[in-house]
Amino acid sequence: MKTKILGLVIVMIYISFACSDENATPDNRNWAGTFQELCAYNRTKVSVREGFYGTLIQVEGNCMPIIDENSTCNNFPVKRKIRIYESTKSEQVDFIQDGYGRFYSGVKTRLVMTIESDDDGFFEAALSPGKYSVFIEDAGKLYANMYDSEGYINSVIVTSSDVSEKNMRLDYAYY
Repeated sequence: MKTKILGLVIVMIYISFACSDENATPDNRNWAGTFQELCAYNRTKVSVREGFYGTLIQVEGNCMPIIDENSTCNNFPVKRKIRIYESTKSEQVDFIQDGYGRFYSGVKTRLVMTIESDDDGFFEAALSPGKYSVFIEDAGKLYANMYDSEGYINSVIVTSSDVSEKNMRLDYAYY
């Protein structure tokens, strides 16, 4: 029993570090593969030579460590706009008081570009080398729930002649 629980905890931690706009298309809730399979499939779509790519999933429901056949924990790829800004810290955003500190109504740094994930959650951005902050647009708000060691919000570093993978999740689950 302890082995099963430990295995489930490890899977949840992996998903947490991986990988609604009113006009968004319906989410791909019928997706039945694993996150690893989805990421592997999406890697075949990469066409940029410098920048980053990734897979965007939404996580929702009861994702407590003990997940059984009655669990409501669900994750699936979503189609959303993704806004890429110059590297951004907490003092450069307008927080929405949601109790979680993950939604923003505005960002005070320069918007570099807006991209959109596809039905499989795949997205990519051709960018010059530098450090950027990435936000997911959802229901008219901006979402980001990660900070790097220097305090930058949901950062990605692009290096010369390289393409890195940045998987993201839109997290509405409770743990």
